[in-house]
Amino acid sequence: MRFLFSLGAAICVSVCMAGDRDEMRQILADNFAACNEENIEALMDTCSADMPDRPGFRRESEILFQEKDLHYSLVDFEVTMVDQDYAEAWVVQATYTDDRNSDSEQRSKFRSGTTLLPQEEVVEYKVAFKYAAGKWKCYMTISEPRPYRMEKARR
Repeated sequence: MRFLFSLGAAICVSVCMAGDRDEMRQILADNFAACNEENIEALMDTCSADMPDRPGFRRESEILFQEKDLHYSLVDFEVTMVDQDYAEAWVVQATYTDDRNSDSEQRSKFRSGTTLLPQEEVVEYKVAFKYAAGKWKCYMTISEPRPYRMEKARR
């Protein structure tokens, strides 16, 4: 569902926002899944064609896929603003290093930091989304990641 702002649509803002929120959350979940599968084409499909330095992002992602075995998990997601074709959301992400030689999934995850913030397992950061061709896409990270404590209350 597409969020359109107008005074006459004020009553349906929460409904429209919920549809947009679900679409953005899903595209971010698809983004994480593409990273977990190390599928560069699927990752790029989750990103806006307008994103800054798209070729550079692709190169960095390909290098990351070659050098590290990471698993990303979406812990929390909160849309903070939608304005026409642009939106912002807080994301809480857990990142684990996969040990492909481990005999159990639980033992394969260990605290070794995240790609975004060394020596932290769970971080929060703000992401921008752009709406084009009938879909929300990831546009860019707009804040530095910071440590997130799981027991921390949301803003």
